[in-house]
Amino acid sequence: MQRIMVEKFFSSLDSDSSQPLDKIKGILHKRYVKEIELGHIQYDPAQEVLLKLLQEHLEDIFLYAQEDRKKGWRELFFPETKNCKSLYIYGGVGCGKSMLMDLFFEACPIQQKKRINFHGFMQEVHQFNHRWRKKNDGSPIPELAK
Repeated sequence: MQRIMVEKFFSSLDSDSSQPLDKIKGILHKRYVKEIELGHIQYDPAQEVLLKLLQEHLEDIFLYAQEDRKKGWRELFFPETKNCKSLYIYGGVGCGKSMLMDLFFEACPIQQKKRINFHGFMQEVHQFNHRWRKKNDGSPIPELAK
């Protein structure tokens, strides 16, 4: 199971709001349109497709957190049986991958989160494997996955 802290996010919501999901519905699109209006970026239909997928993922995370909050939990648990969505974002240099991930990262309700690109991620994986093999026998992959 993956454990994610969400307490700080919920404490920032209005306590009298019966539908706090409304606070993030369409938030990525709104921020994207604002960047276009400010002239910071140009509209790209491929970006909008990815933005919709990221918005769905953001809302799923929020709903899990909301359900756990109702139960009085201080942490969010994604059950292993959940059909977990993931996205592999790829494209040429300058097509907006990082910009869209930054929008998602800023809007994501998870308190303990990390924004990293693929190159940095792979460096961390190799460093972990190297440290593991100095102290242990066998494959480092199961421990890395934890």
